[in-house]
Amino acid sequence: MPLNAMARTTRSICGLSIITLLAFHTPASGQSRLSAGLYGDIIEQAITIHQSHLDVSGPESASLVALGLEPFITALPVAPPDLSGNAVIGHDERGRAKAGLAVDFSPYALFKSRDPLKDYQDSPLSRVLYRTQLSVAVSRAAFNDDEGLRAAPALRIVFHNRRDPRVHRGPGSLLNCLIERSNPPPPEWVAQLEGITRALNQPVSATAAGAAARKVLQDKHDRLYSQLINWAAIAVRASLPSCRNETNVARYGWNPTALAGGIAPVFTAKSNSETQVIVQHAYTSWTAWLTGSYGFDPQSNTSGYQTTWAAAHIQLLGQAMYQSNERISLTSPATGEIEARTDRLTFSGRLRFGLPDCSASVETALMHENRRGLSSDTYTRISAGGDFRVTEGLWLTVSAGRTLGRAGAQNVTQIFSRPGNDETIVRVALKWVPLDLVPW
Repeated sequence: MPLNAMARTTRSICGLSIITLLAFHTPASGQSRLSAGLYGDIIEQAITIHQSHLDVSGPESASLVALGLEPFITALPVAPPDLSGNAVIGHDERGRAKAGLAVDFSPYALFKSRDPLKDYQDSPLSRVLYRTQLSVAVSRAAFNDDEGLRAAPALRIVFHNRRDPRVHRGPGSLLNCLIERSNPPPPEWVAQLEGITRALNQPVSATAAGAAARKVLQDKHDRLYSQLINWAAIAVRASLPSCRNETNVARYGWNPTALAGGIAPVFTAKSNSETQVIVQHAYTSWTAWLTGSYGFDPQSNTSGYQTTWAAAHIQLLGQAMYQSNERISLTSPATGEIEARTDRLTFSGRLRFGLPDCSASVETALMHENRRGLSSDTYTRISAGGDFRVTEGLWLTVSAGRTLGRAGAQNVTQIFSRPGNDETIVRVALKWVPLDLVPW
């Protein structure tokens, strides 16, 4: 055999021997643990997108926001759950009882609910799709002597969400909790994976034998990695409920800096007060809004971020909302109650403070109504209330508020004013999120 051929063969044999030795060498016990980074990667492949949703308050139903029935005007701009049901009851500005029901869902998240969490993290576009929510609500409406239903299909998109528990892995996050509380994998699996990983990182001669050896090692790496993912899926399932209910985990992401917007048409179906048969149905108005929040977390995207006291307890929110062609009722001493149309622009601010499972809110809103054919009106509404966790997946929101400075409206011949100017408004809402229910 020529000397150069013999040398190439010898180098190949030596390379194969070194790779094999590195792949199956078992390190000392102190080295037989997966690093937090590698373990986190495995967990992100092992749990599904649906499993990673935290049990925190909000957001409000987008369609009930459009109908003006939620306890607070300023909606929370946080990532929505895959599916939720909502019910609200209270009094409107005219002192009449109103009730509404809504279903909110994320179509992309429902169809992709069994996909691994890693898929959510890989693309900003995917995250926006997962955070896109559709909502449908109906409420009882009463105008003059007619009673009927108002309905609003709504679209809501969260464009930005810091401290998203499905993305971040900092101290106190959901992923860190799962890493700490899940049982570690068998040491021999870890040792083999580390050995194969080191071998794959070693330079190998560009020969057919070297390429074949590398392929064998890569196949073993992929099989072992898949085995660890299957193991982690079982291990995480046991620790997931405790991590999802952990106060520190919820505190990490319940009040983030975020930006969201929504739009909804509103339809009204009138019915005969005696027969309850629908006699008229039509599109009546539309609503659009943009909400931003600040959670005192400017450094939350940095490695090793830990929440400060303010980031764990306080959130500031601001919102601009426009409602076109809204129907309102006015009274005149001469003609009694009449209907009018208005375009309403609302700027509102809200302060939330407290803990993830029990928080208080104070809100103020400035409303300007451009009443068609009548004089315009500008007034203020103040509200206070809170969010309370009743049990897993069930949240109660209450508020009480009052309108201030509402004036009458004047046209050429008459002066009108809303009945019950500066009415007190009380609202109660329930939100149910099926945390462990995947439809398919």
